[in-house]
Amino acid sequence: MNNDKLKRFWCYWNGYGVIEVRSIGHKWVWLRTGSLGRFSKIKRGAWDKLTRCKTFMTLDELKHQSSIRREVVRLGISITKPCRKLMSHPTRKFGWEYKTLEELKTEVAA
Repeated sequence: MNNDKLKRFWCYWNGYGVIEVRSIGHKWVWLRTGSLGRFSKIKRGAWDKLTRCKTFMTLDELKHQSSIRREVVRLGISITKPCRKLMSHPTRKFGWEYKTLEELKTEVAA
């Protein structure tokens, strides 16, 4: 099978990595991790659950996010911002939180 025609995604499936999808049917999804392994099938319900995860993205989206984050590091922009303290939150209880990707995009563009 031609590897150029396969859809590639970045997600957490038995560890973070790239998965390649051969076909998505109404009952099964054929996928493999890496580019050399054998295809295995998973239930469509498991695939739908995987696609709703916040770590699921295409490789183009991953490259775009990585380029933005590299520019943030190169320009020395802080990835945190001050916020109101909230004791039940892991970072807000110290008075800061992480900036969103959209906020980082606007700062890189400026």
